[in-house]
Formats: sequence, structure tokens, C-alpha cells
Amino acid sequence: MSTPGSLRVVAIPPGPSGIEVAKGAVEQALDGSSGATALVADPVEAVSLLRPDVPLEDPRTRLIILTSGSTGDPKGVCWSRDNVIAMATMWRQAYPELEAAPRIIALPVTSAGGLGAIIRGVLDAASLVALPSIGGAARFDPAALLDIVAPLADDGPVISLVPTQLALLLRDDNGRRALRDIRKVFLGGAAASAVLLEEATRFGVDVVTTYGMTETCGGCVHDGIPLDGVDVRIESSGRIHLGGAVCALGYRLRPEQTDELFGRSAAGPSFATGDVGAWDDDRLVVLGRIDDIVQVRGYNVALGAVERAITDSGLAREAVIMATEDPVEGHRLIGLAIPTRDLGSDADAHVDVAAWVQEIAQAVRQRLGSAAIPAALTPVSVLPYLSNGKIDRLAVHRALTVRDREAGQDEREGMR
Repeated sequence: MSTPGSLRVVAIPPGPSGIEVAKGAVEQALDGSSGATALVADPVEAVSLLRPDVPLEDPRTRLIILTSGSTGDPKGVCWSRDNVIAMATMWRQAYPELEAAPRIIALPVTSAGGLGAIIRGVLDAASLVALPSIGGAARFDPAALLDIVAPLADDGPVISLVPTQLALLLRDDNGRRALRDIRKVFLGGAAASAVLLEEATRFGVDVVTTYGMTETCGGCVHDGIPLDGVDVRIESSGRIHLGGAVCALGYRLRPEQTDELFGRSAAGPSFATGDVGAWDDDRLVVLGRIDDIVQVRGYNVALGAVERAITDSGLAREAVIMATEDPVEGHRLIGLAIPTRDLGSDADAHVDVAAWVQEIAQAVRQRLGSAAIPAALTPVSVLPYLSNGKIDRLAVHRALTVRDREAGQDEREGMR
């Protein structure tokens, strides 16, 4: 038991056994009489990052969750008791029919998505069932999900997934059978392509897309509509600000970043996201990351928009695009993508790949203009992922940088 103002670091074991550890930390946080708990996968790294020997900056802190670190800079986000209760209350108000629904935990409980599902389950007194794969304990297996869903089918279970997981389930017979018995799928963690959402709809899957981050206790904008009590403001630059009681207290031991990004809004606390967006009638559309907008031949290009143009074309299941500096064009776009079709045998693969690349180039040109066409795009069978299902962009950046340097020129001449 920790004392008020103190911080303890708790290692969450991978697999279903981590659920009970996380539940205990949540119950202690809701009790409100003790210090804070940081739920982490790697306690050695976390101790050096979070410094439990240093008193809490804000005594209201009850839980600390590390951001994914997909860009190489994990931060400890401080949640208060009021934060987690507000998050659970907003979900319950939006989906009162799901209060008693069993919760299938498919995301790491050290992430906002996984821990949020546990918090809501604890407050709703709903049953929690974990996939064997959570936290990287095993490979994500559609058959394992079917085994879990089958006995719960009559109770209408719900699940939170990332797009990669949903795509894998939709491509698998067991996965599609499991999805048919899940009442609602909450999809977050990354942007979902229009093709993926259309495929889910064809199979009768009820998908709710969620937008939010660890700094907002997870998804607080559903299908582009803010939950009741959440304020969304878009700067003239396009930067998205989220406000409301779900906004965290700040970052552990990062006062400058806390002061820069956390503030006040009409709805109370606010957080300045790293995303840019726009309104489509009353729905928020996230266009990409602020730091992912680069100049190519004098035009601003959002890397996230290029990725979505590629996947929305139906020619790739997933894509990741990076930018390297170019002395002539400003930046050069390079990327990896998983094709939706077989690109041929060894004898004719080069021709098929070239045709596939040209089709993608045409799709990107029609949607975003020629400046957004990648100078080099390589088909791959799989992309590197973190344990939470997000693409490991650091690993992609390293692979693409080496590949680009070795090539010394465009891998796909004539794309433009």
C-alpha cells in the first residue's frame, strides 16, 4: 500500500494474469486514499523514467500510464480519480445498453485502451475476460478470440481493438465468426481506413471509431462526435484541442511540456494534441499529425493523408510513409505497404510490383496531387508493430532510411 503523495511502479505481467494486477490498482485508485500507481511493462525502464523516489508533483495523481513511445519518446501521463470516473461516466451515458456487457480485453492493460476497458468494467461491475495475447504474451489469434466469445455470445460482449487487429479478424474465418457475436467493437489507437470500415460493415460488425490519447484517458470522440462533456476546438492552424474532465493532470517530471500542452477550456481542463483536423458538418475529421506535415516542391503534404489515400484505394491493407530531406524537392516521401493482392511469382513479380506502384501513384495523385506521391514505395508482407498493435514507426524509419540510402535513387522511377 502506497502513502499519499508517493508513487509505486507495478510491473504488469503479459497475458491474462495482468488483469487482476491492473484491477487491484484501479480499485485502489478509486478508493482515493493512497498514493499513485504506475502500471508498466518494463519496470527497469519505468523506474528511470518516472523516478518513484521523487514526490508526486500533483497529489491528485492516482494512476500513471506511459505513452506508447512509437515515436521514441514515452511520457508518464498522470490520471486523477476524477479523470477515470469522468471517462467511465461519459462512456456509460453514451452506451447505457452496454453497462452489463462482458468486456473482452484485447489491448495491453498498460495502455489507455486496455486499462480504460478495465476501469469501465470495474465501475460497471461487468465481467472482464482477457485474450491470451495481451501484452505480447502470445500472437494475436482469431481462434482464441472465438473460444472466448462463444460462451459469452448471449450476453453481447464488447471489445476494444486497434485497426490491425480488426483487419486480421476480418481475413480469418474464426475471426469473422467471433465478430458476429460481439455486440460492439470500439476501434482506436490509429486511423482506420475507409476500406477496413466498409469491409467490417459488409460482415455486419458494429464498429465505433474512437479518437483520443493517453492524455485524454483514451478515446473521447466517437465516430467524429465528442462524448457529452468533451469540448473540441480547432485552431486556425488546424491543431486540435480536446477539453473536459477526461484531460489528464499532466506529465510526470516534465513541467515544461505540461505547461505547454495542458491548459483550460470552456469545458475545464484541456490538452493540445499533436494532430490537425477539420469539421465535416458536426463531425471531427483528423487529417494527420502536426509534425507529419512536410513540404514537397513547395506544397504542404500530410503523411497521414498519404497513408490513408493508399489504403482507401483498396490496393494496400496498411501503409506507412516517412519523409527524408531532399536538397531539391524539400522532402522525399518513402514508404512500405502491405498489398491487398498477390504481386506474382519470382518470374513476373517486378512487372506486377511496378503496375501496383503505378496504380497507387494514380490514386494518390487524384486525391492529393502529384507532390504527395511517394518517390519509393516497397511492398511488404508485414509491418513492425508494438505490443499495443500500433505500427513501430521507429523501426520503420530505420528500415526505410537504410533502404533509401542503399538505393541511392528512386526505387520506382517514373512514379510521377
